[in-house]
Amino acid sequence: LTSLLSLYFSFLLFSVLSTNCLRFSSISLAIFISGKGTNALNLSHHFKNHDQIKIALIFSTRSNEFIEKVAADFDINYVQHEGASLNWKEVAFNECESNKIDYIISTF
Repeated sequence: LTSLLSLYFSFLLFSVLSTNCLRFSSISLAIFISGKGTNALNLSHHFKNHDQIKIALIFSTRSNEFIEKVAADFDINYVQHEGASLNWKEVAFNECESNKIDYIISTF
């Protein structure tokens, strides 16, 4: 089931981004994760050498050593904000703004 969902997700994302690449010279993505980060790893591999699409930010609401290493390996900004407060939304918004994010992929 996970593989099927990943395949569907990849197709859907590819369809949306392919259409929008015609309007933008480049697209900057942020990935919001809640779990281990395997989807972020797969997306990082997928867009690693893409001409127009760059993953610029990975955001997590909990500590995650695995995804921290993935972000470092792929030269992606990684922001981790722990806490039960709603302040994470403000932090995420500011990070997206400072990284000039065009689209957010949420795995929350």
